[in-house]
Amino acid sequence: MDKHLIARFSFFCLWLGICLTLLPPSILYAADSVYVYVQVQDANRELIPARVHVLDSHNHAFPGVFDSTLMAHGPLGGYFYTEGTFEIFVPKGPTNIVVGRGFEWRPMQIVPNVQSDTSFVISLEKIFDMRSQGWFSGDIQTHVKHPPLDYDVSPEELHFIAHCEDLQQTWCLDQEYQFTGTEHAVSTPEASIYFTVEYRNNALGHVALLGLKEIFGVSCCWLPEPAFPTLEDIHEQWDPQWDESMGLLHPHNGSGFFDDTGGWPTNGLGRELPVMAALGHLDHLDIAAYSNDPFVYLDDWYHLLNCGLKVPPSAGTDGVTNMYWSYPIGGYKVYVREVPPEDHDPSKWVSALKQGRSFVTNYPLIPEFSVNGVGSGGELKLCHPDTLVDVSLRVESILPIQFVRIIRNGDIEVEIPVETHFGETIVDTTVQIPLQESSWLALRVDGVTSLRHAAAPNLFAHTGAVYVELDTIPVRSRESAAHFLDWINDIETFVDTRDNWANPSDRFHVLQQLELGREYYREPFVIPSEPFNLLKPVEGDTLWTNYPQLFKWEESTDFEPFDQITYRVEVASDSLFEKAFPMLPTMETEQEIRINSMPGYPLWVRVVAIDRGNNQTYSIQDTVKIIMIATPAEVDDETDDDAIELPVRTHLKVWPNPANDQVWFRLLPPNAEPTRIEVVNVLGRRIATNHNQGASGSSIHRTGTNLFIWDGRDEAGRLVPSGHYWIRVLSSMDDVTGKQTVAPVLILR
Repeated sequence: MDKHLIARFSFFCLWLGICLTLLPPSILYAADSVYVYVQVQDANRELIPARVHVLDSHNHAFPGVFDSTLMAHGPLGGYFYTEGTFEIFVPKGPTNIVVGRGFEWRPMQIVPNVQSDTSFVISLEKIFDMRSQGWFSGDIQTHVKHPPLDYDVSPEELHFIAHCEDLQQTWCLDQEYQFTGTEHAVSTPEASIYFTVEYRNNALGHVALLGLKEIFGVSCCWLPEPAFPTLEDIHEQWDPQWDESMGLLHPHNGSGFFDDTGGWPTNGLGRELPVMAALGHLDHLDIAAYSNDPFVYLDDWYHLLNCGLKVPPSAGTDGVTNMYWSYPIGGYKVYVREVPPEDHDPSKWVSALKQGRSFVTNYPLIPEFSVNGVGSGGELKLCHPDTLVDVSLRVESILPIQFVRIIRNGDIEVEIPVETHFGETIVDTTVQIPLQESSWLALRVDGVTSLRHAAAPNLFAHTGAVYVELDTIPVRSRESAAHFLDWINDIETFVDTRDNWANPSDRFHVLQQLELGREYYREPFVIPSEPFNLLKPVEGDTLWTNYPQLFKWEESTDFEPFDQITYRVEVASDSLFEKAFPMLPTMETEQEIRINSMPGYPLWVRVVAIDRGNNQTYSIQDTVKIIMIATPAEVDDETDDDAIELPVRTHLKVWPNPANDQVWFRLLPPNAEPTRIEVVNVLGRRIATNHNQGASGSSIHRTGTNLFIWDGRDEAGRLVPSGHYWIRVLSSMDDVTGKQTVAPVLILR
């Protein structure tokens, strides 16, 4: 046979094989397939909507391809939705059919050996009724218009899917699409649909704006976007009312913190989490989501609670109904207890979620959890440092569970093993727990299943926390505070590495917010580190000007667990350090420094150890006097931009210092006419000037002969936060040498 003919025949066979692989089973096995008709009904024999999973005798899912009529999807072995009846064509043999709707109905699995056309009736029984106890399930992140679009899903179809999933409150986050500022007209008492916004700051995280009444702040999805405005800014601009909330979505999505390559997942990581929580603008946090890695992630939430931050748990699956390869919406749910419990209402639902009356689950139910009668989200204040509390709980689950665990401050306090058996499981008990310190308590449930109706084989449920304060001492963990202080430092590194600010004031604003977040997490660190010795230079040493010199010191010991020490060398032209120049901080016990000073002038040196709480300890030698000498001609004395320049001709008198409002200063001698005045922060970045740089004008003004006033504001007219600043002046007397006159000032708000 001609080799070209053989090649063409082989290519045809390959093409045919690929095509057959892509065909649905109903066509592949048409010659040997049978027709199966199924009815799904409730206890009253009425047809009921449900989610269906079918695997045929060849382990192929039905329909196994895109099917807009069935709203078919690929995960979980394949699934589709039915209004109560469906028909399938499958090859002869055992056919695995699973039908379920939510977590309160017993899912049914049948495996008939079908050999001919047949029909089945599958009855679903509602075992538990959470609604009657005021609990209403929700999914705070779903989509119907999220690219790529495999299906065109209408509001009516989304309502149908929510009904199949027994999902009482569905939040669809597709920006302006179908937005009405209230629940959608398709809503029914069984399934409420609310179209709202997912605001995306692709540097700092994505948030759900629940209960939004008017469209604002819609952002999606150009990269790389600047960090400004932050999620904090959006929260303050919006100012959510009692029935509105901002929750962080898929906060732990698998991206590396410093990954910034564009696209998912780097643009969806919840980097701003600790700052939002510290400033009171994190209304709830998704501890479960398909876009989390893993689906359930608790560590960061536990750290927040350990810092005394009362952040309720939520779940937003990020299920995309219009995408074939998406898991089902409502596979993880957040149940919220509304008050009063009669009729469900989205406003009451959001309000209850913000108050922490919630639990997250992918099947087990927790209708009751309380500490001394106080439920999830509540606070309990007790006067005695040692006490017993009664923890009452009730867990209900249709699928088998293995453990019920009481969690205290992130650790398992009590573990109750549960015997697995056929049928529903109920655990109803009260446990006494001794407390020696302020604590948060919550309930966690774990189990395992092979049933494909569950969104994951690991069954899970977790309540919000009850906060118990003993003897007026709040919950504060140094370990968790240190975790978030390091995190905020990483945020600053991340946004500055991007360096795509629209203007300097945006950068200053973001760094100011980070500093406000740090202030909260510094609180547990109160004890300064131990004194230490400055080893080099020593009193009377001579150093070459404008040449690298090695400074060394002993390590300072800090006895507070999880504390951390950074060091800063300070050089001044006076022994009182009124005109001190700090070096960049370091965690090492030595640093190479270049000092640019006039030869023959004395300088004073000291080292300060700074812990996480900003407590400062100076080297035992309060000051070490050194003399600067000219660098020998044979030594390269090339100038360095990092060299410190000390004033030798003019100086500033500053008062008050510390200041909390205006700062007055005078340049001496009187004939030292300034040509430029600036205020800079510890990083050397200008924040104010006597030149008109911003719309609000100058914040430094002359009030007399060489007398000036700084109003404590930046170039954008905003009050600067507490911290160290330097007033820097280039005067007429210094024009020849290019020296600058500098004086420190401490702002305390």
